[in-house]
Amino acid sequence: MRRYKVFWLIAIFIALIFSGCTQQKPEKVPVIEVNFSHYVISGQHVVKINSVKKKEIEISKVRITKNPPFPSIIAYAIYPKNNNVLVSPVAYTSIRNEGDDITLYIGIEKKDLPEPGTKVNVFVEVWSKNSKKLAADKGGLIWR
Repeated sequence: MRRYKVFWLIAIFIALIFSGCTQQKPEKVPVIEVNFSHYVISGQHVVKINSVKKKEIEISKVRITKNPPFPSIIAYAIYPKNNNVLVSPVAYTSIRNEGDDITLYIGIEKKDLPEPGTKVNVFVEVWSKNSKKLAADKGGLIWR
């Protein structure tokens, strides 16, 4: 009887070691990927959306907020759901970020994800430290 207990203890110990060693795949979540250009030309901010698409990325790469810092460049989505108009959390980057290939990921709470076929409007805006909108562009996608 004692041998069986020792055997089961060793088996459980080995199972625990192997289960701890296996790597779990990182959780992926649906997001809206917004790629845009931002420049300051003669003191004026210019922003232009290059592409908007739905993607799935690792949850660790998504940073969302309802209150972004100022100054900053922000991106958010507006869309209808259940006879309401929802505004997504905000993705943001530094206002000093300039170039042709800037990407932000707009994360949306699972319960608030758009229904398939929903038209989603996406906005990228540049805001000053005094809460003045300096530039903006609008794009969109159909949620699939």
